[in-house]
Amino acid sequence: MDRDETTAKVIRLRPLRVLVVSEDDPFRAVNAMLISRRGCRVFSLSGAYAAAELVARERIDVVVVDGTARHRALLAELAVIADLVPPVGVVCVEEGTGKGSRPDSALEKWGPFEDLFAAIVRADRERARGRAAHSEDRLQPPGARAHGLD
Repeated sequence: MDRDETTAKVIRLRPLRVLVVSEDDPFRAVNAMLISRRGCRVFSLSGAYAAAELVARERIDVVVVDGTARHRALLAELAVIADLVPPVGVVCVEEGTGKGSRPDSALEKWGPFEDLFAAIVRADRERARGRAAHSEDRLQPPGARAHGLD
């Protein structure tokens, strides 16, 4: 049997919690509304300052951050509390007129919402996989191996 045929669908027990960080009021407002219409709980901030505190307090799953400078500031802030909170997914958006005007890892800021939401879902899955792997590491003694059904 193919592995894709046996993959179970994951059902969330609580809404996905998303933080939108941008100084652009229309961007924050529009995306907060659209993300909340997908059944997510949405928070927003105008700057990366204090984002780590909100991530910890509200148990944010994914942060959408506007701009690479703000993205770097957020990552630095999250690194300080990495041992205190579960992992968080991060999606970076950047304004730009062409492919060469923004980093490859950043999405077009005013691109299709479907692309942004797909990136949020991917970031959440990567975050969850990272936490699962991290949890296994803590539960297993050094040198132990995990065996699964492949």
